[in-house]
Parts: sequence; C-alpha cells; structure tokens
Amino acid sequence: MVRRAGARSDLASALASGRVGFEAACLVSTVTASRWCGGDRASSERAASEAVEAAWIERAEVRTYKHLREEVSAVELLARKGQRALSAGSPTEPELGRVRALDRLAKSGEVARETLTDVESDVARPVAVVQMSVALPTEMAR
Repeated sequence: MVRRAGARSDLASALASGRVGFEAACLVSTVTASRWCGGDRASSERAASEAVEAAWIERAEVRTYKHLREEVSAVELLARKGQRALSAGSPTEPELGRVRALDRLAKSGEVARETLTDVESDVARPVAVVQMSVALPTEMAR
C-alpha cells in the first residue's frame, strides 16, 4: 500500500510510522482514492485532496476500526445517493444521523414493510385472472 500511495502521501507516512493501522489505512484510502490514483491536477485540487486526506488520517487515529468503517460506509452511501461528494471529507454529525436512521429502518424491517405495502397495493388491482391446470406424473403427485 505504501508503494501504491507513493512516498509523498501523508497516508503512507501515517501507516509507516504506525499512527494508523493497515486496515484503517485501507478504509481511508477508499475515500481518498483520487489522491492515490495520481494524474495531473491543479494545485488547488491537490491541496484540497491533501486536506481531506489529513482530516481522514486524524479521524483514523482516534476512531476504532468499527466506527471508522461505519463513517466511511456512510460517506460512500451519501456519495452514491448524490447527497455529498467523496472529496468533501469526513461526515458531519447530521449526515451520520441520517445514515443511522436509515440503518435502523432497514434493520427493523420498516423499509421492507413499506416496499411490500407498495407492491401489495399494486398487486391488489388485478389486471387479468388466469386459471391454469397442470398434469403431474403419478410418482410426483404423491
């Protein structure tokens, strides 16, 4: 990972010095991946990505792996939903609250119940009634 990040990466330095562990560094690298991919960027974009990486490293130094993983997952979910950019840095408390609320709904089954209710209301209006008969061989009919 240190080779992939490059010698100048703050994350590589934090990993090499033991400030963050390997697994935490892997998590941080998922939300700062653009920094690891190299390429030409404007100096302002480079500075912004360095600030984001530094913020995530600070967070990784004080968080447990479990909490860091939850925060990275929250940021990735919000990014997929178009509600924030991955490059925006670590999640805010309101963002984490929204993701935790969604997680509670999913674990309680409320999201599934709402989905089933929507499907049932669509199913309750039959479009056509079809009657079928199937002939089974006698050995299967037992």
